[in-house]
Amino acid sequence: YHDGKGLTILIGDLFDFLSLNNTDRVNCMVTKGTYSSSTTSSSSSSSYSGILPVEYLFDTIYDRASMVAIKPTLRNDYVTLMGELLRPGGVILLVSLDRRKTTSVAAKEDGPPFSMDEGEVRRLYESQEWVESVTLLEEVNDLNTDKDRERWEKKGVLELYEIVFL
Repeated sequence: YHDGKGLTILIGDLFDFLSLNNTDRVNCMVTKGTYSSSTTSSSSSSSYSGILPVEYLFDTIYDRASMVAIKPTLRNDYVTLMGELLRPGGVILLVSLDRRKTTSVAAKEDGPPFSMDEGEVRRLYESQEWVESVTLLEEVNDLNTDKDRERWEKKGVLELYEIVFL
């Protein structure tokens, strides 16, 4: 999505976008109107050496359920790719699920969605050179109705939190 004010934002089906090769990504962005030759960024791009030309990168990535949908063994690669898609100085808004209390290890590790607590988010992102900071914005108890509690208790999840990071 290109907002017409110089911001390019990745919103939508990230898996479809990631499955494309670099040429097809650029073509998709141009044909769907997500890129404009007037796209600008206030950030310096002189040191950038990623997978796409800097003018095709995103200022903002909103990840609501992509990271928790992939197998935990793929998370390092996923975070690396996010850094390659993000313009220098850009930001990621990440929404994760944390299965804090479960009846078993299997219930904690089951997915998707896979559990990802604050420590895991920090381990993955704070180790990246391109990440300036990781800020926990909000924690919300996701089991706030009887229906939600019953559904997740059947899966062995007793406490589930949605956690949001910038």
